Amino acid sequence: MTIDSNRCRLPGIGLGAILACVIAVTPALADTVGTASFFVDIDLSTGFPAPFSGSITFNNATQTVFGTPVNLSLANPVAILAPDITHTPSRILTFQGTNVPNSGTYEYRAENGTFLAVTGTGTVVCDAAGCLMPNRTTFDGPVSTFTGTALNGLPAPCPGSGCLAYTTDGASTCCIGNACSPPVGSAIQHCTGVFAINAFQPTNTPASPNCGVDSCVSISATYFDTTRNALVSGTVDVQYFGGVPSPGDATVTAVSNAPGTIAPGFKFNEGGFETVFFDLSTNTGFTGLRQVCVHYQSTDAKTVDGTGPPAVKVSSLTLLHYNSSTGQWDNPGTTLDTANSRVCVTVDGFSPFAVAVRDVGFIPPDKPTFACEKRTALNLAKYAKAIVKCQTKTVVAAIDSKDFDAPACEAVARTNFDAAATALVGCPICAQANEPTLLDDIKSALDSTSVKTFCGGTVPIEF
Repeated sequence: MTIDSNRCRLPGIGLGAILACVIAVTPALADTVGTASFFVDIDLSTGFPAPFSGSITFNNATQTVFGTPVNLSLANPVAILAPDITHTPSRILTFQGTNVPNSGTYEYRAENGTFLAVTGTGTVVCDAAGCLMPNRTTFDGPVSTFTGTALNGLPAPCPGSGCLAYTTDGASTCCIGNACSPPVGSAIQHCTGVFAINAFQPTNTPASPNCGVDSCVSISATYFDTTRNALVSGTVDVQYFGGVPSPGDATVTAVSNAPGTIAPGFKFNEGGFETVFFDLSTNTGFTGLRQVCVHYQSTDAKTVDGTGPPAVKVSSLTLLHYNSSTGQWDNPGTTLDTANSRVCVTVDGFSPFAVAVRDVGFIPPDKPTFACEKRTALNLAKYAKAIVKCQTKTVVAAIDSKDFDAPACEAVARTNFDAAATALVGCPICAQANEPTLLDDIKSALDSTSVKTFCGGTVPIEF
């Protein structure tokens, strides 16, 4: 359910294309309840929390959800309700930013009489450049209530006996005011895109150890990912070290996007690689260490299938674990199980997980490229040496109670590097684009190193 390349890209969201894709994949513990188009209008006129309203129009396609046929187009149109005295408010609860928000959380209610009513919460996540076109905005989250005659007797949302874990998944582009076509109100952010509701079935976890002295479950799923407009499939394994105290269920849900800060040097999207964010939970009462593994596909044991060019190397895969207290995606220490095509981490609790790609280099394609990149590496070494000299002179001047213009010294080092870089020939575009970031990374790393190196006194000094 993250990077398995056994997925079908659909030119549309028609029934025939979806059925053909489902037949091609392994039967799994997730199904798509319905796909749709949607729009929401977010009223930014009074700040946040901001009310929003809109509409969902489901495609006329019968989905088979764990054996039950469902066609949500019977409920069209489904209104995303604005706040009023009758219904639970649809409101954005938090949003970072003032004029052009780029991430946040929301609650909603959408309904069409007795045909369909759905409520839930979720997260709004935009591209790093913001929410407005051509950037992408996603609306993803769990469903709280799900009722109506259009559901044809589907199980209720979890928790509960025989329940299903439902999620909403939406990907859109947004505009504001006159930038929209046709124009909308000057304080309205108008978002349109693709929407889906997916269902995930809990998996039984035995109380008796079933893999040595541990309890193990393997959970496969195929669900509709709106950022790719495609069905995505994959498998997650969980091993409870020492077994669980009582029988119960393990539940995995997946969405196409999630908030959080990823550490430098890692990417959730790289080349043809796109991750999926998934959450795990259990009601077995287990509190100890557990191993979580996500399967990948690789026909050559070196690169991940379906991700080239440039191909993503298996050795660069890392499974990250979301830390809700810091808002960071942590790296608990990945183990590659190449014999079983899995990337694994050992953790002491469940929360969202996502596979990331660690930055790797590439073998130069020809001698001119190698010559440029080699010279660039040597020039970077000279730049680093010059920065260390500037920092050392800063310390000496402080000891002697003299003035020293450290920024000017470092500026000279940067100017010398730029001059040397300009003289190079045969350089790839990526080398030129990466140069400013490389210099900033070296400067930041050396600042941190100097703080730890010059640590023996009591009078502070900044680098």
